[in-house]
Amino acid sequence: MLIIDEFHSLLVGTPRLQRQVMNAIKILCNELQIPIVGVGTKDAIRVLHTYPQHASRFDVAELPTWKLDQVIDWQPIEQYLNRQKTRYLRDHRVRPAYPLLSMFKAVLPGQWHSLSDPELEHSLITRIDFNLFCRFDELGIPDYSTLCRYRNRRRKTTPCPNCRN
Repeated sequence: MLIIDEFHSLLVGTPRLQRQVMNAIKILCNELQIPIVGVGTKDAIRVLHTYPQHASRFDVAELPTWKLDQVIDWQPIEQYLNRQKTRYLRDHRVRPAYPLLSMFKAVLPGQWHSLSDPELEHSLITRIDFNLFCRFDELGIPDYSTLCRYRNRRRKTTPCPNCRN
């Protein structure tokens, strides 16, 4: 199986370049005789429907995003974090503080998946599901040292009375 990530990025090129890339994918599919999976945003469907012969080669399947935000009410946790007045979340480049709830959410998948801080940083950069869950804004993604400092300082603070330890 060949998985092509960021399939929607084919829309960036000229129509001629898009056609060339799609024809190359078609040739790969025919030559290798393996399934090809294109992964991307909803714009990836537009790439496929540009040419009918390409649309007939792919089945579209929508994968749901994380629904954890619909199960957990994050507002009390965010209020608790904001009351702690911890504004130390600057990385080594002295950028502004990251949102506290985003930082709190960022360490959760690291714990769930037993990731080191560098692995967590890499996952936040490369995994859409991690980034959607944490909701980092235009400030970008914290580096591993910032994640480590945050996690260590969270351990030193008083636990949230409504949270399980």
